[in-house]
Amino acid sequence: AEPVPDNLSALDYAKKTLVLLKKMGFVTRPPQLHSSTGATLIDFQSENTFLRQAFLVVGGFGYTLTLSANSSRIRGFHLRAFDEALREIRPIRTASPNSDTNQP
Repeated sequence: AEPVPDNLSALDYAKKTLVLLKKMGFVTRPPQLHSSTGATLIDFQSENTFLRQAFLVVGGFGYTLTLSANSSRIRGFHLRAFDEALREIRPIRTASPNSDTNQP
């Protein structure tokens, strides 16, 4: 999790990461919408690393969930668990000691 500009969407957050991944030599697929959560998903890989990341933006914070595997087959095997974990993400807000507002 990290603070992000208020107007940044999950898609914009994913696109920023795609630029960095391409510079690092990863082969990337276009971002796709995870319709039940509103997250943006990207799949990417290098020689022996196959990843999926989900990007969420809530209340000025960007959240990323990552699945990493040694092969596309293993990544595919774990996609259901990844999807379930993504659906369970709930930002927890705690009371700030100096104000009545909540922060993630």
